[in-house]
Amino acid sequence: MAEAKPEPVPKTSEETGYGFAIGRLRALETALLDRARYERLVRQPDAAGLRTVLADTRYGPMVDEAGGLDAGLNRAAAEDFAFLAQYCADEWVLDLFRLDADIHNLKTFIKTRLLEREPEDSELLSWGGWPRAQLAALAAGEPKAEPARFRAAARRGIERYLESKDPAEVDIALDREAQAARVEASRENGFLRELFALRADTENLRSLVRVRALSEERGALEAALVPGGGLKPADLLALVGEDDAQLVQRFRLTGFGRLVEEGLSWLREKRSLARFERLGRELELVHLARARYITFGFEPLAAFYLVRQNEVGNLRRLAAAKSAGLAEEDCRELVSLVGGKAEG
Repeated sequence: MAEAKPEPVPKTSEETGYGFAIGRLRALETALLDRARYERLVRQPDAAGLRTVLADTRYGPMVDEAGGLDAGLNRAAAEDFAFLAQYCADEWVLDLFRLDADIHNLKTFIKTRLLEREPEDSELLSWGGWPRAQLAALAAGEPKAEPARFRAAARRGIERYLESKDPAEVDIALDREAQAARVEASRENGFLRELFALRADTENLRSLVRVRALSEERGALEAALVPGGGLKPADLLALVGEDDAQLVQRFRLTGFGRLVEEGLSWLREKRSLARFERLGRELELVHLARARYITFGFEPLAAFYLVRQNEVGNLRRLAAAKSAGLAEEDCRELVSLVGGKAEG
């Protein structure tokens, strides 16, 4: 069988000043955790075992110096952003990825405020651009707090939380606004535009599946849908009442076929969205791998940053799973890799 040709790479920045940065990240790619290492991590009985397996990786010294796995992973994530900031000459790209930390920090400020306490420094991501005073003003809904769009989103999330007592309402409101901001910022760059469209589609399909599993109304899905995807909201809302077989058939011949079929099966069998979420992350990793075919521009640098971010996320999920005593099979579902889960 002939080897499949890669999909065409979308419109990119084509900036020639990133040659040195791309050479640096190509060397660093060899230090990414491989499938065999992940399998060793999955088979560890506890979080202490994870530290042992990571001892001779870049994470080992960070964990030791920070005094714990969680703090060490925070340091690794901060260093990854520092690497991106060192070589990325496009400030709007840095702002785009810095927004992840800002939104995390704003969620933390809101939730700790609802609990009537101040957030600890350890709960915040250090590479965010919004200082504590700004985060506190946004969380409190102060009239002049900026950015105004996130002040309004925070207010919506808090209002819905006060009605439902569900902290996820805060996440939904802020994530929706953050996605809209990312779509707007990346409109002229095909690689990032397609990335955020894919992210919106997988998140919206996850919301569809969750709403169906919980037998919630269409309104719950409508409130959770994020903008910027290729799947039309009206089409997704029409699928709320369909049975699993119809839903699988609807997406079988699309790029989301495996995501929907296997994700639904795992949900029915395990009452968990873990496989759905893993497959969604792996679709994103496949897109990021296309950056290897980009000769000029910031895109390979951004893709490497996001792959590293996925690696840190894998380790966070595994640490939480080991602390909770999850079985190996369930832990394996938490690891997202290009080409599938950790086992061969």
